[in-house]
Amino acid sequence: MASHEIFRAKLFCPTCKTTGRAECEDDLSPHNPARTIRIVLAVSEGFEGGGYLDGNQQIICSRCKGLVPI
Repeated sequence: MASHEIFRAKLFCPTCKTTGRAECEDDLSPHNPARTIRIVLAVSEGFEGGGYLDGNQQIICSRCKGLVPI
């Protein structure tokens, strides 16, 4: 894999069924080059960034505050 890869993902909240899109980047971890981390660059209306889990930024549904998988 290249040092970083930008991609678009469809978002679907499993709790309230809100849909949208995100632009994300997978990059090599600065602390462990054998591991990749995911960074959320932008999300559509109805979603927001929600902290980090295992070094990957998470997306939260603005409507119900549910965790949305990427």
